[in-house]
Amino acid sequence: MPQQYTLIKLRMLELPEALRELKGEELYLVAATLRPETMYGLTNCFALPEGEYGVYRTKSGELFVCSERAARNMAHQDMMSKECAPVLKLKGADIIGAGLKAPLCKYEKVYLLPMLSISMSKGTGIVASCPSDSPDDWAAHVLCVDTCLLYTSDAADDMQCVDLGGRRIIKKKK
Repeated sequence: MPQQYTLIKLRMLELPEALRELKGEELYLVAATLRPETMYGLTNCFALPEGEYGVYRTKSGELFVCSERAARNMAHQDMMSKECAPVLKLKGADIIGAGLKAPLCKYEKVYLLPMLSISMSKGTGIVASCPSDSPDDWAAHVLCVDTCLLYTSDAADDMQCVDLGGRRIIKKKK
């Protein structure tokens, strides 16, 4: 029996360099979840640094960042055109460190962090993290906090780094 996912729209608060040509548009990372009730406990999101993502325009005009497979599935549900052509293609590493506004979340801003175990053939390629409700999310969060000091990103354009509560994603030099 197929599983029914709920899409969670996470608005990008700042656009990384790879998305600058879309300035003025509202972009959303979309995470698929089987447990939307856990979104109250969202602390961050994850993307696969080497994952291939696209920006896709929905029929309502919104721009979604997700995997190609997820966009095709949305097209079959009549959310996107059947051609499902991306407006832009990018790697997960291009958006790591971006600030997001999550619905129902108590935090004003959450961050997109790297996770190496994401399967691009399941869900959307974006993982919403609720460590209080998932041991896997807790383990990934702890691992990321320990390794984020070494991870670089262009996502934090105007800053030298992104503060993750005492840990930092260091911005690489241009």
